[in-house]
Amino acid sequence: MNSAPETAQEAAGRLAMQIWLDTLAHDEGLAPLRERRAPDSVPVPARLTEVTSASQLREGDLILALDNNARNGASDHVLGRYTVHEGVQHHRDSVRRVVSVGRSVITTDPVINIPAGGWSSCDPDRIGESKNLDTSERINLAASRWAVARLGHAHDIANACHQHPLYDAWHAAYQDAKKQRDESDQRFRARRAAQDAARAPLLAAADGFNAITRETLIVFSLTPLDADELGTPTFPITWFAGADRLTVYLAGLLATGRITSGQHAEALGHLGTLGLYSADGPTNTSETAAK
Repeated sequence: MNSAPETAQEAAGRLAMQIWLDTLAHDEGLAPLRERRAPDSVPVPARLTEVTSASQLREGDLILALDNNARNGASDHVLGRYTVHEGVQHHRDSVRRVVSVGRSVITTDPVINIPAGGWSSCDPDRIGESKNLDTSERINLAASRWAVARLGHAHDIANACHQHPLYDAWHAAYQDAKKQRDESDQRFRARRAAQDAARAPLLAAADGFNAITRETLIVFSLTPLDADELGTPTFPITWFAGADRLTVYLAGLLATGRITSGQHAEALGHLGTLGLYSADGPTNTSETAAK
């Protein structure tokens, strides 16, 4: 059985991750992870090596910041035993960009343009750059909470990605995926605008009827955007869902002088807009939905 062809979004996500991991130092000749016991099982330069001083970092570096509190000391099993490639592959949510460097404290941004599985996670024209979401976090290198390893400078990593033989294919797939998303968003907005325009008189009719009766007797409940129906009149007082009860109630209001004949006619018009009344007679409100 033939599988469905790969979409532009799937291709962009796959190529982004492949290129990203290919640019990170690795050693194919190493023993499997489970067999690496020594703290320095991986030789330099493939080794994921811990940063011990802020002087080893500069603004724009990409780092792997492992939270020992969250990972219960997992960094002891990562640093020195993992290659840079493996560290990022297994802990991709821990990659950050260094924003500033102090004596022992660095400020980092955890929301950056790097491949994270989905096609939109990384713009191939902005690899390693911040997404400017004001999500910076300070890391004290002298504290036991954090274990940090330097991956390289964002500029150098971006250049390596640009030189990858699959970069152009990634870039093209990303642009196609972005175009498809934009077109889908445009269709969604157009459909929403059309439904909003169609729903407006129905919502106004429910509000108009309630204003005349001075009670909330009808609520026009909206349906999901992808539904064929625009919505359905519902009744907070369920007794009014029965056939002709709203028109009988209106007749009572008119007879007792609580509404004028003009208001009575207007209220019947609102019911007609909602599909709850016609000149030939009342509509069974319990079975009516505005189309």
